[in-house]
Amino acid sequence: LAMWFFTGIEALNPLCNEIDTPRHTIPRGQVSSMLTIFVSSIAVYLTTISLPPGITALASVMTVFNGGYSQLFPTLATNATLLSLPAIYSGAPGLLLSGGNIIASLADSKLIPHALRCRHPIYGTATRAILVMSLFSFLVCFLVYYIPNADTDLFNLSMLFATMAYTSQCIGYVFLKRRYRTMERTFHSPFGVPGAAFAMVVFAMCAISILGFQGVIGPLLATLTSVLVGLSLYYHTIAKSQQTISDDERKILFFVHIANHNEAKRKRNHGQQGYVKKCLHSVLSTVFSGYKSSGGATTNQTTAIAPHESDLPKT
Repeated sequence: LAMWFFTGIEALNPLCNEIDTPRHTIPRGQVSSMLTIFVSSIAVYLTTISLPPGITALASVMTVFNGGYSQLFPTLATNATLLSLPAIYSGAPGLLLSGGNIIASLADSKLIPHALRCRHPIYGTATRAILVMSLFSFLVCFLVYYIPNADTDLFNLSMLFATMAYTSQCIGYVFLKRRYRTMERTFHSPFGVPGAAFAMVVFAMCAISILGFQGVIGPLLATLTSVLVGLSLYYHTIAKSQQTISDDERKILFFVHIANHNEAKRKRNHGQQGYVKKCLHSVLSTVFSGYKSSGGATTNQTTAIAPHESDLPKT
């Protein structure tokens, strides 16, 4: 549940096209969200451990405020869940809009049906993608309602996929930070690569806690493997042959190409300068060694002179 508090902050990134000044608004929103959630999570934790069913059973409870609502209002726990729904529904539009933009981006690259990329002619929202997200969400609700223990399994599966996605983003950040150092960036992380490394450690610990300390993991691993295998087969058999580069990806790759060109040019110039330095060093070394050897011959060696004929003894 601690990790669940912070899920959704990354949903701000796909909303860049919906904002006039994303380079200023998105970072401020992310920092504000992190601070707000940090304070709220501590308050929720301190509140819930003080209410029934207590800290021992808190890990298996999905609606943590039911104990307090049941005492505050004389009602059953199932009815108390209704009081938690407004907070859940308040976050649904933002997540649907963000998810719709992700689906539209995948459709732009033709990884999924291209028809899902269509947007509203006035507001620019991905209407078809949002509709697909809504239908899928309702399908998940029915699965949770009719299948026993599906809520816990889907929750653990979602958190496990989240750890994989967040770790991949951190790896991508480190790669871009190391590989394309000269690329212009509109926002610089105050924590840099050490912050990404720390985040990967946290996500790895979350994944270990899900796989090792959440009861029976057989169905979870089977579902995870099935999803990964299914997506891999879909990509290699269908999507890979029709995949294209979207306009947004082309813009990003253009800057990457410029960064690669500048980096290659810098290395080439550095290599040429190094070659010239080596040549000059070799020439100077040869001249200096020759001068030194010739000077040593005139000072340390004597030259034999043949005697004149008159100086030879007479026979």
